[in-house]
Order: sequence, then structure tokens, then C-alpha cells
Amino acid sequence: MKDRTTAIASQPPPARAETVHYHLVDSTRGSQIGYHEEIFGSSSEARVAARDRAVWLAGLSGWRVHTVSSGDGFLITSGRAHEAGRMIEVQECDHPACLEAAYGPMC
Repeated sequence: MKDRTTAIASQPPPARAETVHYHLVDSTRGSQIGYHEEIFGSSSEARVAARDRAVWLAGLSGWRVHTVSSGDGFLITSGRAHEAGRMIEVQECDHPACLEAAYGPMC
């Protein structure tokens, strides 16, 4: 008879999995204009927040939102070549200091 307890018990996640988190970065023509200190635990949660923020900003300006090919960023643009537009991107981060700043020491 096979021991089923080992199949049920899962291995602890690697240390990196505990510190990986995501931030949102606003930029225009390659220069960073804003770094949001919000911390998201999953990339999908961060993408939803980035999309919501892009839609909100586009609504304020009357511009349009375009998803970039990777799905981790959103371009807000008027469609006119002479206007730079704005990009909101999801940035993966694994620095424990970010988590400690948000939640306190992680020991």
C-alpha cells in the first residue's frame, strides 16, 4: 500500500517565492515619472491595478488605452505622433526591503 501522506504534504516554497512582489511604474517616453509604493502579491493583481489606473487616466484626458504585447503594460495615448503618451507598467521586484517598508520586519 502506498503512503498517501507524502503526496498530500506539499514542499515549502523557495525563499524567492516569499519575496517576489510587483510594483507599478508610470513613465513617459522612457523616463520614469512615478513609482507607486503599492505592493501587489501576484502579477495578475498588479496587471488589473495597472489596467484600472490606465483606464482612469485615459478617461480624465480623453485618450485611449492600448495593451502592450507582453500584457504587463498599458500605453495611454491620444493617437497623435507629436504627443508622447504615458506608459503604466508592472515591474517584478524581489527586494525584501520593499516588503519590510510596507509590512515591517519579515523575521
